[in-house]
Amino acid sequence: LALVYPSRDAPWLATLRSELRTLSEACAWQYCVAVHCLTAGELPEPCPEGVRPLSEAAREKLQELCGAEDLEDATEPSELAETAAKHFLAAAEAAASAQEVRWPDAALKGEATASNAMHRDRVARWLADRLDEIAVRVSRNGFQVMDLAARPPTSADALFHRVSFFNHCCA
Repeated sequence: LALVYPSRDAPWLATLRSELRTLSEACAWQYCVAVHCLTAGELPEPCPEGVRPLSEAAREKLQELCGAEDLEDATEPSELAETAAKHFLAAAEAAASAQEVRWPDAALKGEATASNAMHRDRVARWLADRLDEIAVRVSRNGFQVMDLAARPPTSADALFHRVSFFNHCCA
């Protein structure tokens, strides 16, 4: 579903990874994978450098993975998610340069997007919630893999669908 090479991070994502590591060395990678697991309808336009939309078929597979039940009592997004959302939106704004960012319809629930500044806070909260939901699935179903064909061999964080069902244990 996702394969993220830290050595190939776009500059904004490398900065995000570094900041997330100061918050949690163990969990930072989950949010770096999560930003790669958003569909076209969940991404702003323009999209931050280095991020491509997840297909709807892959999104369905992502939703089948366990982990979301861990968030049932969460009322606020985590600090990791808020940090990831902040960097993600800043990267989208940087990619837009002089033009306005078109925020994801999923975040605004059909509201008019006339005032970008007014909607930014709502989008940031929505995105943080979404990244928390994805990251918890990544935490339960993610793997570190090695690309031995690359020179030098390179590690990557990966999220698989079927493999995940056979390589972890749910409570």
